[in-house]
Amino acid sequence: DIVDSGNTVNRVVPLLESRGPRSLELCTLLQKRPPRLVKQPRWVGFDAPDVFLVGYGLDCDENFRHLPYIASL
Repeated sequence: DIVDSGNTVNRVVPLLESRGPRSLELCTLLQKRPPRLVKQPRWVGFDAPDVFLVGYGLDCDENFRHLPYIASL
């Protein structure tokens, strides 16, 4: 998926860590500008420009997610 503002990561990581996992690592296909995160992804596929991206599962109002590539709007 994509790490954009980091809000989801910042909410989910503390919740998961509170459950006492032996380890917790993050992975993302795309990351926009380095957001302020409580935990940085260990693996980042690509740095993404600060534009709206669609395709390959990313959508805009349920549109474009079927594209076999990632594009900007």
